[in-house]
Amino acid sequence: MYPTSRIVTLLLALALLLPAGAQARSGKLDRSFGEKGKVVRAVDLEADPYTTSKPMIAKLPEGRAVVLAGRTLLAFRADGRRYRIFGDGRVELFPPRGNSILPTDVVADKGGRVIVGSTASSAFEVYPDRLKKEVALARYLPWGTLDRSFGSDGDLLTGLGLPSPWFPPPPAQPYPPPPLAPEVSLEGLALDRQERIVLGGSYLAAIDGWCGGIRRGFVARLLSGGEADPTFGEAGAANLSWSGGGGTPAVTRGGGVYAFHAPGFCKPSPSSLTRLDVNGQRVAEFGAEGVAWIEESAGRPISVAVDAEGRALLLTSDYHWAGVPPTTIVYRVQRNGELDPTFGSGGSVQLGDESLEPTALLVDHRGRILVAGTSFRDRSRNSASSFLVARLTARGQLDRSFGKAGMVETRFGRRAQPAATDMKLTRGGKILVAGTLTSPALPGEQGIAMARYLIR
Repeated sequence: MYPTSRIVTLLLALALLLPAGAQARSGKLDRSFGEKGKVVRAVDLEADPYTTSKPMIAKLPEGRAVVLAGRTLLAFRADGRRYRIFGDGRVELFPPRGNSILPTDVVADKGGRVIVGSTASSAFEVYPDRLKKEVALARYLPWGTLDRSFGSDGDLLTGLGLPSPWFPPPPAQPYPPPPLAPEVSLEGLALDRQERIVLGGSYLAAIDGWCGGIRRGFVARLLSGGEADPTFGEAGAANLSWSGGGGTPAVTRGGGVYAFHAPGFCKPSPSSLTRLDVNGQRVAEFGAEGVAWIEESAGRPISVAVDAEGRALLLTSDYHWAGVPPTTIVYRVQRNGELDPTFGSGGSVQLGDESLEPTALLVDHRGRILVAGTSFRDRSRNSASSFLVARLTARGQLDRSFGKAGMVETRFGRRAQPAATDMKLTRGGKILVAGTLTSPALPGEQGIAMARYLIR
């Protein structure tokens, strides 16, 4: 028998040999990242005089990351310090000639090339009161310069072959008016396993006197050089005429796509989840000919993800009608388009309370669901805020082994107001969350905030 003191000594020695992540509770800040798990950078987030962009994350090799912040790319090492090899850690974005851009999303391929997606706007001479809107993509090499082999010297400007909006001709006009220019808005990017570029968004389908404009959703796929993929949809794009547009598409292991879209009408109606196969065609056995309608009470679509079994996870938040507290709901949809009865209560889980504003959704390799968002101190949403990350088990219960009863909140100072906008799983399974930050401690009082969490 060993003396008790020797056993204690051996246990302490073993604990010291374990990696830091193995000793920490899941959900703790990763103290090897930035300053005790957090990074703050001052940057101008105004994409244009009227719009503040949402910081978005792209994962690079070896645990590094690039964050799209306004019209700037910020590169970080795995420890949170500036990654100087990529443009000295900072690359400014420039629009195609004659255009302005609203940067929307960023992705990176396995070789470390970074693709930035934007909505580009330019003047339309036929109708000076309207703009021509197209998708703008730019690809950067691992050291931060434009990749001249992509598009036209690194930039690509395309309407994806989507139709121009229809509008009623003026009364008593003897001939049809000239067509309007396309108005296409990019809302999200993804890469499939062959590193083809998958785009999701919406376009203006018609000018309507009652609604003002009727928008429709789309999913498109480009080859790695920027050319439209002729094997997908119609000449590279699938027109989702029953939807009103949505966010980033989720790509399945087999190359299919889930697109979670808002209603396409002016009146409240259910959101739609569309499942496309690898060729951009609707999967007939999913829902009603490839489309599953989500209950009207679900509210607005926020995000969609796919688990290892090909099921879709949906994140929604209801419309903030006067006097009605907002509700965050996570759904799991089976491969046939029906809600999964083994998940939560009949296929859905209500998460948090009215103080939560959800923004991102992920599924880890064990089928656990991660939700990121912003937690406010009161329902007014003008109060102090913090990042919030919640984890659900594969069956839809809050995972009490994560953080405090399944949730983690992170503040960035007493007077700071962070708002989480994106989340990624990094090397080693760590959670990286990024968002906007308003703080009097920053030059210009705005910038980005990041936090990285350990998980088991």
